[in-house]
Amino acid sequence: AYADDTPVTARRRMSLFLDDSQVPFATLSMPSTGGWTRWQTSAGVMTTLLPAGPHVLRVQFEDGWWRVGSIVFSTNSVNPPVIPPS
Repeated sequence: AYADDTPVTARRRMSLFLDDSQVPFATLSMPSTGGWTRWQTSAGVMTTLLPAGPHVLRVQFEDGWWRVGSIVFSTNSVNPPVIPPS
């Protein structure tokens, strides 16, 4: 859930970075809520496969200040793809 005070017609961008990369692996565009106390939940869709193993995920808000209550990541893949060893 998040809130911001930009006009309702505006959109906000959130970029996701993996480990030490300076290039985002995903950027999500979220609609404005129109006020700091007007919370909204929005589902951003990513189609990026992440490599197996532990990683550091960095979230960067591109367009000003946001109030973030939570960020939830999940998969909707019933059968995740099998990536052959290299």
